[in-house]
Amino acid sequence: MKNKTLDVVIIGGGPAGTSAAIKLKQLGVENVLLLESTNYGTIRMGESLPAEAKIVFEKLGILNNFLQEHHSPCLGNCSAWGSDQLGFNDGFFNISGTGWHLDRNRFDSFMLNEAQKIGARCLLDSQFINAYQDKNYLVIKYKNTNGELKTINTRYAIDASGKRSLLAKTFNIKSHYVDRLVTIAGRFQPINNSQFSQLTLLESQPQGWWYAAKLPDNSIIASVTTDAETLKLSDFKNPDTWIKQLNQTKHLSQQLKLFEFDLKSLQAYATPSFKLAKISGNNWLAIGDAAMTFDTITSQGIMKGLLSGSLAAKTIAKNINGETSDFSHYESTLNVAFDNFIELRKNLYRSEQRWLNSPFWLNRERIHTQLSNQLAS
Repeated sequence: MKNKTLDVVIIGGGPAGTSAAIKLKQLGVENVLLLESTNYGTIRMGESLPAEAKIVFEKLGILNNFLQEHHSPCLGNCSAWGSDQLGFNDGFFNISGTGWHLDRNRFDSFMLNEAQKIGARCLLDSQFINAYQDKNYLVIKYKNTNGELKTINTRYAIDASGKRSLLAKTFNIKSHYVDRLVTIAGRFQPINNSQFSQLTLLESQPQGWWYAAKLPDNSIIASVTTDAETLKLSDFKNPDTWIKQLNQTKHLSQQLKLFEFDLKSLQAYATPSFKLAKISGNNWLAIGDAAMTFDTITSQGIMKGLLSGSLAAKTIAKNINGETSDFSHYESTLNVAFDNFIELRKNLYRSEQRWLNSPFWLNRERIHTQLSNQLAS
């Protein structure tokens, strides 16, 4: 390992990193190593994946294997947004069919296994330390599962380390933040075989917006997304306060009446919206949440990771084959995707007009006005 220069090292084994590994091997790149800091034992609350992911999986050559995983179907979503009445978006009327509520640990392990089957080497419990440029390659330092410091050389590296953007930060790349929201999520367990809809439920409130969905183990994930100012005023991190605010929702509280809240499950997550000042550099690219994060209201996180991972792999494979000389097309493609996200986010938040005097909704409007002014100047 020390004396051999690899073709590509991927830092991070989430959906973005593993999709990049699969695509690289699919395109004939020989020496691909993926470093994952965990062993996939950390409990993940779960996420939804739209039906359009079938197209991505088919191109990766893993669609049939994914379908055999039997994740819970997501039949669409319903939302009380801009009105007290629920509106429905039924997956049965989507030309691509229905999506899925994922068991994230199982999904991430599946993707890693698919990367290994096609020839990528994957090291778990391997902590990225730093990287630096040396002639025409990068030197990557990491700690293995035994805590030993290791050094490897690679022609290219992919930052798939999530919101931490570990490789990019090593090169002093700054993150440009659009917003810094916080999500506080908890689990509910069924009582006496109670059933929850297979539709995702979304409901806005003065303090932010609530989300609920059924997970593959029949438990329910429920969360509220708010901002720092509202969090300080309402103390959402306190389970009693969280439940009290949940009970003020019109629809979600009714759906959860026959479920028992797990007090120990409540966790807070930073859910920012940002983009790196530079998404690529000499010999490296950032993908997924390492490159940019989208407000979870858009439900684009995993798809963004899968798509950017595949695109980065194609870009690097072309460079290895001598077809291109820089990553400008990759960077411009992701910049367009981020601009589209900003427009979608603005339209979504502005479509809710009931809470215009609430600090949370006032703060979102202020941010979108500033962004519009910046684009106009």
